[in-house]
Amino acid sequence: MAINSFLSQTHKDNELIIVSDDCDITEKIYLENFKDIKNIIYERVENKEKKRMYSLEDGEKTFRGYPRSIGQEIASKDVI
Repeated sequence: MAINSFLSQTHKDNELIIVSDDCDITEKIYLENFKDIKNIIYERVENKEKKRMYSLEDGEKTFRGYPRSIGQEIASKDVI
């Protein structure tokens, strides 16, 4: 899991920003496991039209730049 990899990093001036496309499962995992970790930030993007932040091409997810843009706006550290 990417979050476990982040937590094992030795560089301490870091943050992980999770951008969710209105997914209840992602929010549940965050709230149950990571909400008390100060350098993990969760941002749920309300998606009233239920558009996904990715498209499926040949059965593989291709992410659009939208989640990255939101993460960059939220980020407070020097390295993104």
